[in-house]
Amino acid sequence: MKSSPRGSVLLTSLLVVAIASILASAVTWKSYSSIIRAEAQQDVAQARWILKAAIDYSRWILIADSNGLQGQSVQIDHLQEPWAQKIPYNKLDKLFTSKLNEADQKFFSLAGLTGQIKDEQSKFNLARITENKNSIVAEQGLKILFNELYIKNYVFQKFLSLLKKEHTILLGENLSDSSYLYPLKQRRKSLKKIISLLKLNSEKERLLASKLTWLSKPTPININTASIEVITATFNESNKEKLINLFQAVQKFPLRSLNEISTFYNNKFISKNLIDVKSDFFNVTGYAHFGKAELGFNALLHRNGFETQVIDLEII
Repeated sequence: MKSSPRGSVLLTSLLVVAIASILASAVTWKSYSSIIRAEAQQDVAQARWILKAAIDYSRWILIADSNGLQGQSVQIDHLQEPWAQKIPYNKLDKLFTSKLNEADQKFFSLAGLTGQIKDEQSKFNLARITENKNSIVAEQGLKILFNELYIKNYVFQKFLSLLKKEHTILLGENLSDSSYLYPLKQRRKSLKKIISLLKLNSEKERLLASKLTWLSKPTPININTASIEVITATFNESNKEKLINLFQAVQKFPLRSLNEISTFYNNKFISKNLIDVKSDFFNVTGYAHFGKAELGFNALLHRNGFETQVIDLEII
């Protein structure tokens, strides 16, 4: 006896219904996902605008700092100035409450920002080694810095070897560049790579990174913003205690000229090529968010007279 086809028809019908349901669900989920993606993209776009505003503010405050000193006999940069003060995390509606209507307040409540400008010339500039034919003195200073940070000598030797190797590689890749030997962005990326290859613990890695920079040319450190370790390394002073009085004095009363250094420390080999009381390069770091989007940023700024340009921007 042949089986009735009704059973197979029923199964086929159920299968068609199931497939149709799955397809309908997929379409619905795709539409929902598209909405979610669109909202996420909108949040990221808004966060980028906040990030841009933070960097523009940094440029403005550095320009204002220069304009404020225009006409004076001495221009200095130090850590008591407005540009050096950290902006703590705040929701933007809290910053502008008195100036916002209800709709704007709701919008700005979704946004937040924190940031800080740091003097890049408060760090030991590795260009003193890579852009200097006679780099022995600078290498000795760098060794002192590693020693002050309690990083072992074999690690310093490895760092120096990696630095020179990376310099050779980057130089070979950018022979046609007439303005710089190679872009600052590549130097900054390479420095991060070199430090990571040292296999230090996270605290030591962060500490070392905070004391080093690799700019496009040798620059003096700013005596008013540099740490005691960087000052010791720059002066090639093996006895840090000799510089304590100078460092403590600068923390209270920033130096207005290099001639004031001799009051606290006398070394005839210290030249203006090594130290200064003002800076041209600054680093801006911070965090911006809007809705569900979160963006960290790290930008290198160059102040030239009364103009400040963004040289490199990294969004994290």
